Amino acid sequence: PCIPTMMNASQQPGGAIVVVAKCPIPNKSKTRLIPLLGEEGSAKFAKALLSDVLLSLSTCSHLDNVLKVLLYAPGNAAGLSIMMQVLESLDLHNLWVLLPVSSATDLTSCGIGHMLADALERTRALLANHHSTGSIVFVGMDSPELPLDEIVNSLLNPSIAYMCPANDGGYGMLSVPPHAPSRIFENIPWSHSLTAVSQLKALTDLNIAVKLGRLMYDMDECGDVQGLAERQCSIQNGDVKVECLNNVLMKASGDSAIPLTTGAC
Repeated sequence: PCIPTMMNASQQPGGAIVVVAKCPIPNKSKTRLIPLLGEEGSAKFAKALLSDVLLSLSTCSHLDNVLKVLLYAPGNAAGLSIMMQVLESLDLHNLWVLLPVSSATDLTSCGIGHMLADALERTRALLANHHSTGSIVFVGMDSPELPLDEIVNSLLNPSIAYMCPANDGGYGMLSVPPHAPSRIFENIPWSHSLTAVSQLKALTDLNIAVKLGRLMYDMDECGDVQGLAERQCSIQNGDVKVECLNNVLMKASGDSAIPLTTGAC
């Protein structure tokens, strides 16, 4: 469920959500899925993943008062045009603030820490301009099974950090409290099996309490797509499982979002 168990109906969290995303471009998006989906299919799958994440967050009524930021790369005019088209196709262009990665950063592993630190400070400035404060939640575009209830709960508890680890050793969601400095992203081994553990240590070294949420799944490898199909179908019969995988791949190759969120509002 989107609503935390102990949440009162009148409670509405503040703060911000930052979706970190690469523009879905053929031969540049989800390239490790090309053997399964092809160049065009991989880009369409990336667009479907991003669309699903944006829709899930936009339609959760308990996030209505939360500032929604789409941090995109490349942070140039072409990237802006692509992301505007994605938002307009979903009729969400009035709900999201488009924030380009700074020219000095990118979404490769060597630049992720600087990019997140920069995005944290810029998003806090956006919140201040809206006369608001609160935690800032970072999520990627690669995990369509969003734990909406945990995202809401993390924003309702801005005194602590909140992390949902990912199956590959990274993390799919991180809620950063207002008092956490941007240096929490320094010296983290990104795209590594110890990324989540290192981020946890960086937070606790600064006496920032952290609550761990449930496991999330990134869509990076061909096996991840099959795992997604299996979790969606929950069917053990081999023949039916193959058919269900084909259905997921057909959705992945289409232009529409795929409803994969774990708990709708």
